[in-house]
Amino acid sequence: MPGRWRIVLMALALAGCEETVSFPSAKLTPTDEGPILTISGLLSRPAGNGPYPAVVLLHTCGGMNPHVTEDWPRFLNGLGYATFTVDSLGARGLSRCTRDLVENHRALTRDAYGALDYLAGQPFIDAKRIGVMGFSMGALTINYFAGRHITSPGGHGFRAAVSLYGGCYSIQRKPVFRTVPMPVDDRMIPLTVIVGANERDRLVSSCRVLDGTGRMRVHVLPGAYHAFDQRQITAIRSDQAGNPMLYNAAATDRAREIVRAFFAGHLGR
Repeated sequence: MPGRWRIVLMALALAGCEETVSFPSAKLTPTDEGPILTISGLLSRPAGNGPYPAVVLLHTCGGMNPHVTEDWPRFLNGLGYATFTVDSLGARGLSRCTRDLVENHRALTRDAYGALDYLAGQPFIDAKRIGVMGFSMGALTINYFAGRHITSPGGHGFRAAVSLYGGCYSIQRKPVFRTVPMPVDDRMIPLTVIVGANERDRLVSSCRVLDGTGRMRVHVLPGAYHAFDQRQITAIRSDQAGNPMLYNAAATDRAREIVRAFFAGHLGR
């Protein structure tokens, strides 16, 4: 993105406001026995009174890092979207995720749908135009619920979803990677997946094979590693799952353009 547009978007975003709010995680079915937790989130709004379309942001194992508390909210606010970054670690007393939490997609889905209901109940949010973005662990959560036809307790659903560098194992048509297969069909939430070409081969290939199936599109960014949008990662290193990470400004700009066009098509901005 040209520098002058970054300046414009930053100015627009700074004209809005942000606040920390709390909400209950959601029961996914009337018989859902999972614990209802009080979750905190960072709500950022663009300038004006709304009602705005909105995007829920689901973080990585690193938690509330700048890419989900500052960078993506600033970019999306500048486009006219409110953002709500969900802190799934704080409610559980964690500074980083555990393997049990990463694999507990249902618990993290409760967080996401609780955030959805919270946003839908705000007078400055257009409840019919709420999307979701997930990063690594957050992306795996989206992959879990995208085709399961879940609605929130308030009867709301996400209108569009973006999964960044999370792999696609849980939405494989066949259990290639010993996962439970989930059908990819035309009823799933419209889903765009963005991964780096320099990710581990298995992660990239698990997504490539699904490009164009159902309502899913996959974008593989040349030269990009895991966490390519996290500006604090200035030297290549691996996360706790062995994913090689490195910031890539060009890949981040390309991802933003993909996200801009995708949400414009599905959330009407």
